[in-house]
Amino acid sequence: MTKTIIFLVVVFSASVFGSNSIIAIVGDKIISTNQLDFYTSPNMTKKDKLGILNKIIDENIENQKIIQFDIKPNTDLIKSKLIQVAKTKSLSIEEFVATADYKLTLEKIKYQVTKLALKQFIIEEEIKNNNIANAADYEKIYSDWLEKVKQKIFIEIYEEKLK
Repeated sequence: MTKTIIFLVVVFSASVFGSNSIIAIVGDKIISTNQLDFYTSPNMTKKDKLGILNKIIDENIENQKIIQFDIKPNTDLIKSKLIQVAKTKSLSIEEFVATADYKLTLEKIKYQVTKLALKQFIIEEEIKNNNIANAADYEKIYSDWLEKVKQKIFIEIYEEKLK
């Protein structure tokens, strides 16, 4: 019932406010044209926009799985990456923390580290559960898992809304 109400509110507000409409649905998450427009430019081809939309879909799935599996980022790795960024800016960590871009950088690093932890978790689970003896291509193991997940959840893409 709640999902239906949320869906109706989104559909209604999209029609009232004009240009923002639903371009894809991933499970119970909606991707709007405004979200896609943020990552694209008007001169991009429909094929390029579809590629970016697929990346947004992958990120939505990954975010859902991070929550589902309760994946937490490695705080030591976050600290290490923050120190690296500070060094590239020729700042001490204390000086970097005081800068305007620290919070955004911290959030980006947390997301990257959390996504890395999800990949490691999935790869370990796939190797263990599928008795994979030669796990040389970790990216392939992860991308195969992501494709399996995509086949199991509801994904609807409204390609006609890609301009």
